Formats: sequence, C-alpha cells, structure tokens
Amino acid sequence: MVSESTETPRLVPVMNGGACAGFLIRRGPRGVEAFDAAAEKSFGIFPDALSAATAVERSIAPASLLAEPAHSPFGGSVAARVVHCPASFGLVAKVPKHLRRSSVYADRGTALHAAMVFLIDEKESFESLVGKTVGNYAVTYDDVENALRPVFTYIAALLDTPGAEFYLERRVTFPTIGGAFGTVDLIIRIGNTIYIIDFKFGSGVRVLALYPDGDEDVLNAQVMFYAAAVRHSLPEFFAGVDRIVLAILQPQSIEPAAEMVSTRIHRIMY
Repeated sequence: MVSESTETPRLVPVMNGGACAGFLIRRGPRGVEAFDAAAEKSFGIFPDALSAATAVERSIAPASLLAEPAHSPFGGSVAARVVHCPASFGLVAKVPKHLRRSSVYADRGTALHAAMVFLIDEKESFESLVGKTVGNYAVTYDDVENALRPVFTYIAALLDTPGAEFYLERRVTFPTIGGAFGTVDLIIRIGNTIYIIDFKFGSGVRVLALYPDGDEDVLNAQVMFYAAAVRHSLPEFFAGVDRIVLAILQPQSIEPAAEMVSTRIHRIMY
C-alpha cells in the first residue's frame, strides 16, 4: 500500500503491515523509482507507482515465494528452436551441468545488457563504463562507442517523447504454457503504440525482425514470443494499443552496411 499526503513528498513510503518497506521517488516523465527501506538500493524505474510499489513488496517477500528458475526452457531466446524441433527440449535437459559453460561472447552480451540498464537508469555514464567490470567482463572503449552509444541514442529518442512509459528488463509470462517466461530488454508505450525492443550485442550474422522466405515472410520467433507475453502479463499497460513495433537493435554485424535497427510493425484490430 502506498501512502501519500496532500502534498506529495519527494520520498513516498511504501507501507507493509505498519512498517515502512521502501520508498518511491517520482522521476517526472521517466516514471517512478523504487528504493529499499534505507533508500539506498534502487529496484529500478517503473512507469507508475503501482508497479514500483510491487517491486518493493517483492523485495521483502520470503525467499521461498520468490524462488524460480533463472531461465525458462521455453523462453523467448529458444522459441524458434522449440517450435521447429520440440524434441530439443528433452535433449538439452540431458546436457550435464558441467558442460553448460558461459563463453566470453555470452559474458560480453550479459555485461552490455547490464550496462544499458545503468545508462537508462542514469547510474553510469558512457565515460564511467569504460574499464568497468560487469560480471565476468570488462567494458571497453570500443564497446561503449560502437555498441552502447548507438543503441542508447536510438532508445533515448523514444524515452524522451512526451508521455512515454516504459518497463526495463521486465520478466513476462507466455500464456497457456506452464514455465514459459522471458525477460524483455525494453518495453515502451507512446500513445497507442508499444515498442518491444530486444538488444543484440553479438557481432555475428545480422538478426532480423522479419525474414524473407520465398513467397512468405517469417517473423522472428523471439520478439513474437515477447509481444504475446507482454500482452498477457501487462493487460492494463497494453489496453487501447493498436500498433506494435517489434524492434531488434544490433549495432555490430559481420554483414557490410547492415542497418542497426530491424523492425516489424503490427496493427491490432479490435
């Protein structure tokens, strides 16, 4: 429960059973930031007070209630594989744990995703990120200039649009399939349009939102998974939306002259 006086203070307490569980701070058009009871640890910036208060309440819930796997065997990143080869689910489950090692490429991708969160939350600058170790990877000047800065420039223009609301690193659940969930890098709503944005920091083959395949076009399964999961998980946020933009941002690719942004626009008919 969020308590506010007639004149909203800068720090708005979130009460739980008569005790203060945390605080909310309004960040203007960027949303509402949630903090712990000591007002030291931030849980992120949310589009509204209800979402921010929910983050505070989850932070004090018993660990047993929050226990859930870090990755879904049916998540967005493996959606295409599972759809085309359902038996792969069972085969992957048989891979011994000691063989499931992270690569330097995966460590870099994870670090740059985290760096984007720092930039959007204004906890780090481009300059302060150079040389910073995030997880198992040290961010380089090249990472900042050729990966982070182009992506941030694109999304900053959307976030700075008047009335823009967003969710950052939001876990969403896919309907009808138990255990199917994923984490969307960034969800932005501007008016009646929602942007489902996925960051790709790999420098390999370009990933597209839409692939030409003969007489038909094939939609990217991962961003389609996220779109369906967002609509299911955030029905109020999705209410009244009539346009969905699926966007993959990949600033680096081995393909010459490849564009950073790959999008597909869907219109919803009510």
